[in-house]
Amino acid sequence: MTDLKRTIAQNVMRLLSAKDWTLTRLAEECESHGNRVSLSALSAMSRGKNFPKEEHLRVVARAFGVDVAVLFDTGETESSLARMYRELPQEDRKTIFDVAQVLYIRRVTAANPLAGDEFLIIPRIAAG
Repeated sequence: MTDLKRTIAQNVMRLLSAKDWTLTRLAEECESHGNRVSLSALSAMSRGKNFPKEEHLRVVARAFGVDVAVLFDTGETESSLARMYRELPQEDRKTIFDVAQVLYIRRVTAANPLAGDEFLIIPRIAAG
């Protein structure tokens, strides 16, 4: 889970740098897209301090003009968090914890040579 927080933080900082924005500017951009994200929440997100709310991730991605999946992008080609997020059915994209759970399941089954192909299919996440 720590890797996921760090990945999000690195991507937020990379996007801030690419646009030459400060966190204050990002907060203003978020608000201009109709949703307010506090400066303290953005700061925590950029430092990997805690898991951001899914809504905050969506608003930040919208402010940057990118897909939410970009915030999960590890730069890996085969096991990219971004690709896994995109592969999730829309109704299963409930929280960051769902994505982390799927990643964990994918890593566990991929590491198990006895796992059949059916275990590599992303499971539906139970509501609740």
